[in-house]
Amino acid sequence: MSQSNSKSADTLRQGLVLLAVIATAVFNGFSQSLPIGGRTSAEISNQYTTFFTPANYAFAIWGVIYLLLLAFGIFQALPSQRQNPSIRRISWLFILSCVLNCTWIVLFQYDQILPSVFVIVAFLLTLITIYVRLDVGRAKVSTAERLLLHLPFSVYLGWLSVATIANISVLGVAQNWGDPLGIAASTWAAIMLAVATVLGMAMALTRRDVAYVLVLVWAFSAIISKQAATPVVTNTALIAVVVLLMGGAWSLFSTFRQTMIPGRA
Repeated sequence: MSQSNSKSADTLRQGLVLLAVIATAVFNGFSQSLPIGGRTSAEISNQYTTFFTPANYAFAIWGVIYLLLLAFGIFQALPSQRQNPSIRRISWLFILSCVLNCTWIVLFQYDQILPSVFVIVAFLLTLITIYVRLDVGRAKVSTAERLLLHLPFSVYLGWLSVATIANISVLGVAQNWGDPLGIAASTWAAIMLAVATVLGMAMALTRRDVAYVLVLVWAFSAIISKQAATPVVTNTALIAVVVLLMGGAWSLFSTFRQTMIPGRA
């Protein structure tokens, strides 16, 4: 491919990524204000109340996510980022994630819970692939890339990790699974909180990804608020929050030590 053709292809890719960000944010806004299907995502979630369901305020994080994604979209569209290999590796996957995001909203708000689970799992796997390709928390990048490329996907993946568990929990209620394997639904929620906490600690210890950890803390705090009448869930979530905050503090200290003390790995 000639240099001019390569430049044109990169410019087109940058434009499509920025368009995908804007279109997804606008679609999400309209889907909740109209709303699509007659009910918002939070209202559907409340219809199928589970022990993993957070308080409604937790969904406000979408505003933060879209602001971060818009910052990413603008950053990657800059002429200086046209040939950035990291952005090239994730651009088409990101556009796919936008399509999956919008598809999930439509399915979920039209009460198509089972199809929505398949879509959100594909959505999650797409974000995991982006995260791995960026090598978040390990790759040596500039401050601009850390804030405008890595941070948006840390927060995005953190929330999708929680949302996927919540969506599967909703499916259990919609399909009347009852108590799978004879384990009470509240206990299953506690188990899922523990699993998510282990994942969060893995991110803290291996990638020092404080943003991912803080998203889990936000979600679990909202679960504590919503599930106050269920001690096994609230106590587990409270322990999880404390553990994750400790992991996040260690990550910050480790990052500071590496930055300030020459020769530290």
